[in-house]
Amino acid sequence: MILDAKYNYRLIQLSAIVKITNILQPIINQNIDEYVTLCRRFGNKEEHPKIDYLLGEERNLRLHAENVYWKINERTLEVRIPLDAFTNIRSHYSRIRAAISDLIRIPVKFPTWSELAKETLTDGCRPLCQGVFYNNDKSQKNRSYIHIFFDEDIARLLVNPCYGYSRLLQATVDNCRSIYTARIYMQICRHADGKK
Repeated sequence: MILDAKYNYRLIQLSAIVKITNILQPIINQNIDEYVTLCRRFGNKEEHPKIDYLLGEERNLRLHAENVYWKINERTLEVRIPLDAFTNIRSHYSRIRAAISDLIRIPVKFPTWSELAKETLTDGCRPLCQGVFYNNDKSQKNRSYIHIFFDEDIARLLVNPCYGYSRLLQATVDNCRSIYTARIYMQICRHADGKK
């Protein structure tokens, strides 16, 4: 979903999305294992049982991951990224904050049920994330964090193995000096995985 996005990402935004995917990696790994088990048990032709890859039977996050929190009442997923994961140069923090704040402007085509039309509407867009916030660590004064909030249904797509996923090397994306280099690298990874 992210690899094939037509949105013109900035390099910092692309790096943030890869970091978010890496933070969610324990949940994704568990879901891939469960998905493979279901494929072996039911085969490719039979209908698999419906699984919520984000929430378990008790309606909480399937797997506890550091820097990830499920807000049950607000139906949002909160992901925390330290600002120094992007750069060690403090004078660049304001530029990084501005780029990450623009994540809420990235449009995602997502089908939504309409009670008024009594059908699923598919031709509209929603923002990738609900909000981006910042705070300073109280125990370490020089450390700041970015908190990104995702709607429940979009968060499900980020951890769902059925929609295709390519493992990307964070260091490779971070060392790219051009967005085009990063996009070419991502497409190479996509084709190396056989588009799966």
